[in-house]
Amino acid sequence: MNTEKKGVTLTETRFEQSPAYIKNGTMRDYQIRGLNWMISLYEHGINGILADEMVSIYMYTLDTKSSHQH
Repeated sequence: MNTEKKGVTLTETRFEQSPAYIKNGTMRDYQIRGLNWMISLYEHGINGILADEMVSIYMYTLDTKSSHQH
């Protein structure tokens, strides 16, 4: 999702379905909503935690870091 505000383009990550880095299963809708909320917090530099999403946000940060290193 891209939004423009006063000439600045902001990119926000948003998943509509289980991310590709989730192996051997799929995330439920409520888990994807929680992951999207956690990613939004992360992208805006805000602290927050959901116990169910701790692993998925951890995997997201690992995946994001590894894709930026290539």
